[in-house]
Amino acid sequence: MATLFIVEHQLRASEKMNFHPTLTPSPRPRIRALMKGLGRVDDVRAIDSSVENRKGTLLLARDELGQSYWFRFCDVRDLVEGIVCLLVAPGAVGETFNFSGSAPFDYEEVVPKLLQAIGLPSVEVSIPGPRFDVRRSAERARRLAGYSPQFGINEILAAMRDRQQGATG
Repeated sequence: MATLFIVEHQLRASEKMNFHPTLTPSPRPRIRALMKGLGRVDDVRAIDSSVENRKGTLLLARDELGQSYWFRFCDVRDLVEGIVCLLVAPGAVGETFNFSGSAPFDYEEVVPKLLQAIGLPSVEVSIPGPRFDVRRSAERARRLAGYSPQFGINEILAAMRDRQQGATG
């Protein structure tokens, strides 16, 4: 019961807040951390040899055949909504769910948009071995708990642009 109270309290508080998504440059590209965690040493070496300045460099990751990677993430606002759905959905008890954004995205499509939105340098990197794509679906969470993500990569980028224009305009 204490958890439910905390989530409800935070949700009510966030409804009053003016949310501004930001992108903070990572000290290392996120895909590097993923590959390191998977033990893909050759992939980490390929990234390290291609990226001179790891701080704030966007990677357009490609496999050895030149195809770009795909990714799917979950905006924190959707994550909070998903947790609330789990707390009130009887069908969610004892189940495991995947929360993700509204749609997967292709690095090739998103990296140029990020460059435009935040102006960081980018590097195209060919990573050896099989491509690691994250395209997991949240369909089970939709069906059993009523989860419905609202914020995909395009909505996040639009909010970032709006915030940037508000700060400079």
